[in-house]
Amino acid sequence: MEQGLSKTARKKEGGFNRVFIFTMDDGLRVVARLPFTFAGPAKLTTAFEVATMQYLQRNTSIPIPKILDWSDDATNCIGSEYTVMEHVAGIQLHQKWPYMSGDQK
Repeated sequence: MEQGLSKTARKKEGGFNRVFIFTMDDGLRVVARLPFTFAGPAKLTTAFEVATMQYLQRNTSIPIPKILDWSDDATNCIGSEYTVMEHVAGIQLHQKWPYMSGDQK
């Protein structure tokens, strides 16, 4: 297998994005997120999300995945806006929400 290629991929869909989680041959996990068309004005939505993540990385201690690549141009070679970022392990909010106190929510 060529260095850096994906060994496995999983697809997940949420309310606003289709997400692909790739595990590379070196074990690195990478997330590719493609917005659905109804998520908002695609060019603005993607650019705003990337800008927000970069701002939070620079100005807070909140753990934010590193953006590896992004495009807000649907005429690119994959035909969609996208964000590619490092995968961050953790527990999803919907798994914790039922057990959180009112102050935590």
